[in-house]
Amino acid sequence: MEESQELALTQFRKSVEKLSSSTEGYEVPTLMRFLVARSMNPDKAAKMFVDWQKWRASMVPPNGIPDSEVKDELDFKRIYLQGLTISGQPLVLCQVSKHFPAEDPVTFKKFVVHVLDKTIASGIKGKEVGDEKLVALIDLSNITYKNLDARGFITGFQFLQSYYPERLGKCYILHMPGFFLTVWKFICRFLEEATQEKIVIITDEEEERKFKEEIGVDVLPEEYGDSKSVPFQFLKFFATGAVGQDFLSVLFRPRLPYSSIKMLACGETRRIRLGKHTVEELTAESFDGVDIALFSAGGSISKKIGPLAAEKGTIV
Repeated sequence: MEESQELALTQFRKSVEKLSSSTEGYEVPTLMRFLVARSMNPDKAAKMFVDWQKWRASMVPPNGIPDSEVKDELDFKRIYLQGLTISGQPLVLCQVSKHFPAEDPVTFKKFVVHVLDKTIASGIKGKEVGDEKLVALIDLSNITYKNLDARGFITGFQFLQSYYPERLGKCYILHMPGFFLTVWKFICRFLEEATQEKIVIITDEEEERKFKEEIGVDVLPEEYGDSKSVPFQFLKFFATGAVGQDFLSVLFRPRLPYSSIKMLACGETRRIRLGKHTVEELTAESFDGVDIALFSAGGSISKKIGPLAAEKGTIV
């Protein structure tokens, strides 16, 4: 430890005592987290530390918040512990599409503490050192307006900032839809600069590649990991009219993970072009090596081609 850090730590302990508290029983890495969070200012760090002690004593039982106290929140099954990243930090995944604004704010706050404590504990090997960090992965795919909860986001980040200083290693946000940007800008007003610097919003393939390298594909669920591990190819049959339009809107939505596009149709329909995509002839051979084929239900072509696809072993 550098001399300047030792001096700051000594002054920090004295400042805590002036606030009628004590650092006894806390290891140096724990105390240093508070100093770093307050830019090595001993007095500000001491106030933060004492506030944390008081909060912890009033909010969290000695053995932590039990599952039974946050059962309703756990039942949403939106939070998953994924194991350790390449750097040895525990990864926690939040699927926001399964989240809904809490009816009981107190229980939700307990749930946040429950999740953070469990996540940090999952990364401890033997005795807690005090400077363990976590990595968060927030997935915004498939969210709708009913999932929006700015207050919930702010609560989570403010708890990290105020009561878990320097516990956040990094936070990755995936699949942020355009309509969420306004909400996110509002949330950012409550985030400290140090917190914002640890947040990475994945917006392109290069950022996604770097994210996977930093985290490690093995710790990610299959749908977030290496696309080579997905054993399916997908053939989509696009009908004209409303059904076809629905299929296209799904196919071309931002960040849909596809590697190539092939459009097929029967008879005269195949002569059309759709942008840069040529529509090819649809035959029984089109299904060679294809696992799943999606057709518009009840159409005459579906009735004709569907059985041919099934003969190839394709799920129709």
